[in-house]
Amino acid sequence: MKYKPDQIQTHEIKDATLEKGKFTKKVVHVAAGAPVKTNDTGEGYEQGSIWVDSSNGDMYICSDHSAENSTWLNMEGDDVNVPKMYGETLAWNYAGQPSNKETIERFSYSSPAAATDSGELTTGRRNCGIGQFHTDDHGFTAGGMVQGPNTVLNQIGRFPFAATYDEADVGEFSVASWFNATCSDKTYGWVAGGVIGPTSTSTNRIEKVTFGSPAPTSDIGEQTLAWQNQAGISDINNDRAFFVGGMVQDPGAGVKTDTIEYIPFTHTSGGATDWGNLTAVNRMAASSLTPTDGWVTGGITPASDGINDRIEKYSFSSPGDTSDTAELSGVTRDHAGNSSATDGFIAGGHVNPGTGTAETGDIDKFSFSAPSNSADYGELTETKHSCSPADS
Repeated sequence: MKYKPDQIQTHEIKDATLEKGKFTKKVVHVAAGAPVKTNDTGEGYEQGSIWVDSSNGDMYICSDHSAENSTWLNMEGDDVNVPKMYGETLAWNYAGQPSNKETIERFSYSSPAAATDSGELTTGRRNCGIGQFHTDDHGFTAGGMVQGPNTVLNQIGRFPFAATYDEADVGEFSVASWFNATCSDKTYGWVAGGVIGPTSTSTNRIEKVTFGSPAPTSDIGEQTLAWQNQAGISDINNDRAFFVGGMVQDPGAGVKTDTIEYIPFTHTSGGATDWGNLTAVNRMAASSLTPTDGWVTGGITPASDGINDRIEKYSFSSPGDTSDTAELSGVTRDHAGNSSATDGFIAGGHVNPGTGTAETGDIDKFSFSAPSNSADYGELTETKHSCSPADS
């Protein structure tokens, strides 16, 4: 007789009824830590199997034991392996201007504190991606410009989250560019638009990166126009890469946009699809995210080419526009946006609404659940703008 976990009665279990290993996995399994997607049919689990975390007593039940893609529900009925792009422990910040910043630094999500130096880029540079571009254990860089000689890179770089290590060159894009919008599902990355070479020439290319070593790319389509200065936002639960705002040409005479457009993660050719609009045309904004919403902070509102202080969001559930939810502590553009499970963060940036230069090393935080103005959280190791983020 074959017992099913949801039918078994304690008095029915006889000695030698089942081999111990099969019994524990099919009915109840005890181990330190929560189950993951790969604890599946190949390891002997079935629908209805119970997992007990010996470190804290939490229990989980398997509702789907598909190979490499099992589903385990916690005591609240939530899938504990739902993918997420936000960080759980650390925010990362790298690259920037002035003076071709090469520092990779990080700060904690658990308590306000100054950032610490965690490594170096292969070459100091700026604008290596606006948006999420990382796996669970590595941050990735997308091109960038070396100011001074005005050299633009086509490099895909990688640095680990687990220890203090420098960036490694692991691949190349089809063209050298900077000011790209970047998205990720932690297995693949998407890079859209940007500036080709040291000129102001924009590109409409969309490339897909396989996060491996080396990291190959493939050309998978074009945006509606050749945008630069966009922000990327990763809707990992609905398999979409969003590209938000931007402009066609720099300096100010170029076309600016308030467009939010997207491609599905399965996209292989053709253009992006319109989703909605920002509250105003905007470029050089940063992005944060929750599992249900995309968030856009700061940027340049080109009506007067003035820097703005807006915090706005839009829903991933259906096409629509953003709503203005709160304000940053000050006007900011060309900064990095990070996300924890509960809060959005901005770090660095350019804060002068005029033509002069004024960088900041401030880290600010704002709440996702109760939208309110951002407040000071800490400091980067140096003042800079044109920096890029990662979350772990």
